[in-house]
Amino acid sequence: MSLLSLLASALVLTSCATTSPGTPVAMGGGEIAGSEQALAQDLGGDLRLISLGRTSVATYSASFVAGTAVDLTFNGNGVWFGSLGGRNMSFVLSPARIYSGDVQLQVYRTEVDLSIRGTWFGRLLILTVTKDGISGMVDGGTCTFTLSNAGADEYSGSRTCLTALGGGVPATNPLRLIVSRDAKKMPDAAMPQYLLALLSILPI
Repeated sequence: MSLLSLLASALVLTSCATTSPGTPVAMGGGEIAGSEQALAQDLGGDLRLISLGRTSVATYSASFVAGTAVDLTFNGNGVWFGSLGGRNMSFVLSPARIYSGDVQLQVYRTEVDLSIRGTWFGRLLILTVTKDGISGMVDGGTCTFTLSNAGADEYSGSRTCLTALGGGVPATNPLRLIVSRDAKKMPDAAMPQYLLALLSILPI
């Protein structure tokens, strides 16, 4: 991990130690938010991210998350197993936590947002989800991304990263996110399904 990442990690830990990040999110595992009747009518949500002519998709239900780069199944005992990004994964759930090797995430909710902090495949990640959009920072600002509500279940924005070849000059790519069904309830969509689906398509 770079010095910048270590410094950023220290800042995150200091912030968490001095301020309350919110209420720990219960990881329901195999339950979509709502009644059993609602479950029978609508088994999950869908996300589609478009950038530079490439489309990445993810869909989820009470028992699976599947898409372009993800294929996970819930085992009914607090574990989601399968593949993500071409890697065999087994995500273990506990209140406010999703972890599996070099994935270590803490998830909290306030009255207005969903806050995710930790490491995602070894990269330091800070992510905030509200009804108005999504913002995030990777490795202390090496890459940042924002998506703002554009209406009609769409969010638009960009991803900006510092490029070594460009002498640190930022390179920006456009992003467009389309959501449907349960995913439209962000930041109150089903957990951890929504978050695993979202992370599988975001350019982190």
